[in-house]
Amino acid sequence: MKYQNEEFVSEVNDKLGNVKFFRAKLREKDMLKNRELLSDKHIPIFISIRNEKETNNLTWDEAMDKVLDQYDSPTENDDNVLYAILNELKEIKLILKENTNK
Repeated sequence: MKYQNEEFVSEVNDKLGNVKFFRAKLREKDMLKNRELLSDKHIPIFISIRNEKETNNLTWDEAMDKVLDQYDSPTENDDNVLYAILNELKEIKLILKENTNK
């Protein structure tokens, strides 16, 4: 389900300002497009941020950065790592091939 800011406030039982800040952080980290609405998948993330804030006595900004960094574009990062590994394996293969031909 998709939520306008006010609807999301009701779902997470928090303040409108915190939800707007959450949306801004998601956009900053390329986890939400400009006109994209918040959805059900964002509820547990917001709750995790609030729990992190309260448990560790952090600011909203600190808690959001800490929690959102765990979600920050995992597929893009994974693809980059896999590409780098593939290139390394190709180089190793070439070195091994050159050494066996000597």
